[in-house]
Amino acid sequence: MTATWYRPGARERTFIVAPCATGDTNWSQILPIYEVRGDEALLYGASASAETAAERGFRAAAGASYVRGFYRNGNGLGKRWGDMPQIPPFKFHGELGYIWQHCRPSAYTDFALAQKFVDRYEETTPGYVTFGLVLEIRWELALARYSLVFRADNLLDADVRNHLSRLKSVMPEKGRNFGVLAKAEF
Repeated sequence: MTATWYRPGARERTFIVAPCATGDTNWSQILPIYEVRGDEALLYGASASAETAAERGFRAAAGASYVRGFYRNGNGLGKRWGDMPQIPPFKFHGELGYIWQHCRPSAYTDFALAQKFVDRYEETTPGYVTFGLVLEIRWELALARYSLVFRADNLLDADVRNHLSRLKSVMPEKGRNFGVLAKAEF
């Protein structure tokens, strides 16, 4: 989905192509039916991130993003501006870790605010906060670099509903989970 500023009074009009829920349901799959339309659009937002550069010692990273979108819809809204569908809420990611020579433990959090600015047939989503831990062990042997990564995600088993998922009302994102990854780089 892409867009540029809509400038009232401009000779050219900017349109966005976005899937919008129609309010109907495909009962064979029990999923909503979407229609793709081109409408005049206005989007604004911001994204920022910062990270410390450390080869050893404490390391921190943080990032946040926010987008707000409006579109002019002629189908039943009388050419009024309305909230765009499928616009994510404010999101934040923060991470704090420590780097030793062969070991890198870190903890992180992700959160999103509730999304209440939705299109006519779109559902709102609640906010969430998740926490996780990562431990990476690295070593080199015979001209190759090896890593073992142990992860624990969503430790408090929060109910995460991704606003951009078309299945958010019937299937949340994964809950508490643990993983192990082995990597070899030649």
